[in-house]
Amino acid sequence: MKLKDLADQLGLGFTSMKWDFGGVDAADVRYGDAKNPSTGFQFAPGATVLWPHGKFQGGVGFDYVVQANGTIPSGFIGKLVAGVKL
Repeated sequence: MKLKDLADQLGLGFTSMKWDFGGVDAADVRYGDAKNPSTGFQFAPGATVLWPHGKFQGGVGFDYVVQANGTIPSGFIGKLVAGVKL
């Protein structure tokens, strides 16, 4: 199998996360005065490795979602992709 393409990208978005701490006060779990829901912008740089197969191509990649709001956790998102070459 021959490596065909390495695609990089930068995603921008908006996140809204509703917190449910049950019967525990938010300050007890280090979220003090966090608003519910917490909202903020996100940046998601990522990369995908693509392999061709005839008119199709598929690959694996990841995005790292960086949250601008410190009360919303950042993290990796893995992905599998499949597509048709036009």
